[in-house]
Amino acid sequence: MKNKIQERIDEVVSYYDASGRLTEEEFRSNVSPSTISTRFTYDSLSGRLDHVERSGGEKNSEAFANYDSLGRLSELVICTEGQACRVRYYEVDEDYTERVYEPAQSIELSFGKRNAYRTIFGMTAEK
Repeated sequence: MKNKIQERIDEVVSYYDASGRLTEEEFRSNVSPSTISTRFTYDSLSGRLDHVERSGGEKNSEAFANYDSLGRLSELVICTEGQACRVRYYEVDEDYTERVYEPAQSIELSFGKRNAYRTIFGMTAEK
C-alpha cells in the first residue's frame, strides 16, 4: 500500500485601502480550514486601527481598541466565540513606562430555559 501525502499549498492575499492601510488579509490553503479571513477597520478621524475581525478558523474572534487623548493604546477588548471577552488595559506613566493589565476574572451571565448554558458570540453565559 502506498502512502499518500497531500502537499500543503498556502497563499496570503492582502487588500489595502486608498491610504495604503491593510483592510483585509486572507490566508488560503488546500487543507481545512481552507480560508481564514482577517478584516481591519480604522477610525475615520484619527486613522488608528479600532477593530479587527477574524473568521473562518476554528473560532471566530473580534478585537476592539481604545486610545487615550495622546493617541496611545489604552484598552483592548478581545472576544473569542464561545468564551467570555477579555479586556487588556495599557497604561503609560510619566516616564513612558508601559504597563499591561489583564484581569483574571470576567462577568458571567445566566439565561435561557432551565438555566441551560448558552453562548453568544464573544460572551459566555453560565449558571
